[in-house]
Amino acid sequence: MTDFIFFNKKIEIDENRPAIVGKGGIISYAELVRRAGGYSALLKAMGLKKGSHAAILSGNNPEFIILLLALWNIGAVPVPLNLRLLDLDLERLIRHSKAEFVFVHEELKDRLKSEIKKIIFPFTQDELTNKASFIQCEESGNPDELALILYTSGTTGNPKGVMHSFSTLFYSATASDVLLRQTNMDSWLASLPFYHIGGFSIPVRALLFGACVAIPDSLKSEDIALAIETFRPTLTSFVTTTLRRLLEMGVKPNKELRFMLLGGGPVDDALAEDALRENWKAVKVYGSTETATLVTALEVGKNTRKLSSVGKALPGNRIIIVDEYGHEVPKGKSGEIAIQGPSLMKGYWENPEETSKSLKEGFYYTGDLGHLDSEGYLYVEARRTDLIISGGENVNPLEVEAAILRYGKVKDACVFALEDRQWGQRVAAALVKDGDFQPEELDSFLRGHLAAYKVPRRIFFLDELPRTSLGKLRRDYIREMFKFK
Repeated sequence: MTDFIFFNKKIEIDENRPAIVGKGGIISYAELVRRAGGYSALLKAMGLKKGSHAAILSGNNPEFIILLLALWNIGAVPVPLNLRLLDLDLERLIRHSKAEFVFVHEELKDRLKSEIKKIIFPFTQDELTNKASFIQCEESGNPDELALILYTSGTTGNPKGVMHSFSTLFYSATASDVLLRQTNMDSWLASLPFYHIGGFSIPVRALLFGACVAIPDSLKSEDIALAIETFRPTLTSFVTTTLRRLLEMGVKPNKELRFMLLGGGPVDDALAEDALRENWKAVKVYGSTETATLVTALEVGKNTRKLSSVGKALPGNRIIIVDEYGHEVPKGKSGEIAIQGPSLMKGYWENPEETSKSLKEGFYYTGDLGHLDSEGYLYVEARRTDLIISGGENVNPLEVEAAILRYGKVKDACVFALEDRQWGQRVAAALVKDGDFQPEELDSFLRGHLAAYKVPRRIFFLDELPRTSLGKLRRDYIREMFKFK
């Protein structure tokens, strides 16, 4: 047995137990400690120190986890980047985050071709000469220090780097354990990207409880299905798009699976019922990057009369519904969802204006609309009215509208969400032409300026877009116009 120290929590674990499994084989806890120690020494030699910001461009792989632990070991701050973004967007986030170091996985070495200096990893055995043992945050051990900057899409065009401390990540992981009841015999399937808070939380939870992280070859449904069959995980987390695809493929849950967290956007009752019928141990959850993932949970199989709910607040969290003046409203009445709890973000990196809008008197104001019933179950009625959540990815309509207007043949544009059974929501656009063109031409133009998941899948044309007397787009009205088209 060995003592593995993580987030200042001592975990007694058999050093030969698997910490990570995947196509690269098995990495034991002893090997994880050794390699993270080697990475730590190398990073220090490169000049990283306590407080250094380090951007990471990587898919889900063991090296991401090893690099993450090494950064934390020396007190540096990781900034995981969404690899689905365009290089220009990534470079903007790198500059905004003040990242002094940019780590790019060798599989993505052709990305970021500008003047940004890249450090390609994983490192070779020759580079990893130090075999020191690994103790997380040896330089500080302060749980309130900055541990993570994770960028999220918002309803404004400004970058929003959510800041979390070690304590907020720790409390998030331990609060969810009232449901998950994790042990070192568990195996977490890394079924969400590590650059999103839902995926990032998987290795954090697993290592805190001495469990194993099982990494699929990719996040394609076929590879996730294969990983379920191969690794027999006990815990996993899906966005609705992934679950729907697995159901359509006829994939059954392995008998060892205890819970499948389901979130990343609205979960319709029909999908929850389908999951229940096929024996998936589905748990509907609600949370965000700002709350360090889930703050509510609903076990679908035990709460069939509450299928439309996202459950009750997890221990340590308090949820209230407020009116437009910030006053709490009675149970059953709709309003904005506000959350109080120990896993709330520290704020947005170098964005005091957005921070002050979102964090007020100890509560995070989500911008989502919903209500609580008499038993304290939360019902989400609208997800950030303007924000589009497609396949678990957030899309800012303002960014897409700006790209469309750069095309030159569009006079006015409104981007909005259409409900979609497969993706949850699809990006759509209503346009006023300023010249003759075909939708395919615009599609081709946008793919050179936007990540593919942000490009509108449906385009509608109008003579004029409806606006208020103050000139504000009636996005809600436009959405209603085309919801059945």
